[in-house]
Amino acid sequence: MNAIAQRLAKLIARAIKVQTGKGPENVAVWLYRDRLTIRATGCLLPLERNLAKNASNHPLLLELRSRFVREDLLGLQELL
Repeated sequence: MNAIAQRLAKLIARAIKVQTGKGPENVAVWLYRDRLTIRATGCLLPLERNLAKNASNHPLLLELRSRFVREDLLGLQELL
């Protein structure tokens, strides 16, 4: 990871921890041309892990995490 990607990974990890109370185990960032790809692993809360055991809860979890990304993490643009 280059220096910019490393900085982004740290910012994203910190934002996840601040918003959820639990930081991810790993954050990987890839920058390619005009595309930014982020993969954060190990960041589900215990409640989310329990809900994920039942496939009927997957749409709910997807909606919650999608809202989190849209409303909270996109605020990182101001830090860049």
